[in-house]
Parts: sequence; C-alpha cells; structure tokens
Amino acid sequence: MAVKPINLEELEEASSSLYETIVVMGKRARQLNEELKIQYNQRIEQLAAQPAGEAEEGEEGVNPDQVKISIEFEKLPKPTELSIAEFLRGDIEFRYKEADEEE
Repeated sequence: MAVKPINLEELEEASSSLYETIVVMGKRARQLNEELKIQYNQRIEQLAAQPAGEAEEGEEGVNPDQVKISIEFEKLPKPTELSIAEFLRGDIEFRYKEADEEE
C-alpha cells in the first residue's frame, strides 16, 4: 500500500491549528471505520443466515462469498483518506464542547 503525501499547508489553511485539524480528521476516520465495520458485519451475517453448501475436503470454513465481500471491502478507500478529503472539501463541521455548554 502506497503512502499518499498530504500538503500540510492546505490543512493549516482550512483550520486555525494543525493539531486541531488532525484530531478532527482522526475522529471522523474512526466514525467512518465504525460504519464500514457495521456494513461488513451485516453482509457477513446475511451469508451466515443462508444455508451453507457442502464444503469440499481441505476447504473447511472457507466461503467464497465471504471472500468476495472481504475483497470488495479491501478495495474501498480507507477511512483516513475519506476523512482528509471531507475536511479539505469543507464537509466536516466541528465545534468545542465548552461553546455548546455555555449556550
């Protein structure tokens, strides 16, 4: 997997603090990762609910449909890449808890 460089100047322009930007993007990446986990688990559970075909010798526990789903999810963009793109487009809004409590 190749590492994609990020222009830090673009990130600094989008927010007042680079640290703040990284924290926001990290939290968004965790949210996206959780959503992907839920989707993956739902698809796998659907397969488990279906009657299993007879497995050939030496292929115990290997389900070709499950492998297809796993490969499909591996090809999706990574949550960190998605969160960076969302932040740079301005799709992520964030606020401080302290500001919410005062209102």
